[in-house]
Amino acid sequence: MHSENPIHNVIQYQIKGGIRVCFEHKHYTSAVKLIFAGMDTMAYLSLPPERVTVKPRHFVKWAETYIRLPGEIQLSGQELYAARNSALHTHSAHISKHDNDRRRSIMYADNMVPPIKITPNASPPFLIVSVQHLMNAFFEGIDQFLVEAYSNQLQAEVIERRFEEIFHYYQMDPATDTEE
Repeated sequence: MHSENPIHNVIQYQIKGGIRVCFEHKHYTSAVKLIFAGMDTMAYLSLPPERVTVKPRHFVKWAETYIRLPGEIQLSGQELYAARNSALHTHSAHISKHDNDRRRSIMYADNMVPPIKITPNASPPFLIVSVQHLMNAFFEGIDQFLVEAYSNQLQAEVIERRFEEIFHYYQMDPATDTEE
């Protein structure tokens, strides 16, 4: 699946493809971690030209703008950032609720309707989020972001430069790719 096209190579093959493989093989925690890492990458691509480091506010802004699950209940960018930190740094579900610093958890299920369920009477309260719907929302967010970004020439140029810095997959042919 090698491609020189950065959107195909980075977005379709590496980011979306890796998440799909994890989901299809029921490695839901790994899929969630890759979704959050992918959101970091999208936040990086969305930075203005003078910025090179993603700060929490950039992740939150990207998530607030582009992540929409079906249904009334949504996860805020702050909740997604806190869930990201818990998943990536501690392999846990505990996050701090930002309005009054109460601890609560986000748990994940493979696929369910509605895509987010709240258990407000549990102690501590927690959310159950459908990994399938979170994945779909992330993929749709990527697509929407890229359409909007490439409609702005300056942002498109910045993204193209940044794609050069991001990991790419290249398939090597051992028969022809030898050291001289």
